[in-house]
Amino acid sequence: MNAIKKYQIKDWDTAEVLTSEELIQGYLVEALQASIDDNTPELFTNALRDVARAKGMHNLAKETGLDRSGLYKALRPGSKPQFSTIIKISHAMKLDLSAITI
Repeated sequence: MNAIKKYQIKDWDTAEVLTSEELIQGYLVEALQASIDDNTPELFTNALRDVARAKGMHNLAKETGLDRSGLYKALRPGSKPQFSTIIKISHAMKLDLSAITI
C-alpha cells in the first residue's frame, strides 16, 4: 500500500518576491493602473503595503517622516489613507504619480 505524502503549502507572500527595484517599480505601476482601471484604490494601497514590508517598515518610516505605527495604520487592509500619505510613501518608493489627460 502506498503511503500518502503530506505537504505543507506556504501562504503566498508577495513581499518575499519583491527582491529588486525593477520588480518593485513594475509591481507598483501595474497595481496603480489596475486600481485606476477598476476603480479599486485598495489594490494600490495593498501594493504599497507589500512593498513596504519588502523594503522594511522601519526604513520606509524614516524615508517618509512617518512613524512606524502611523505607517502600519495607513497601509493596513481596509484603510483609507490620506492622499498626502500616499504621495509621501510613493515618493519614498521612487514612484512619481503623474496625471495625464485621457
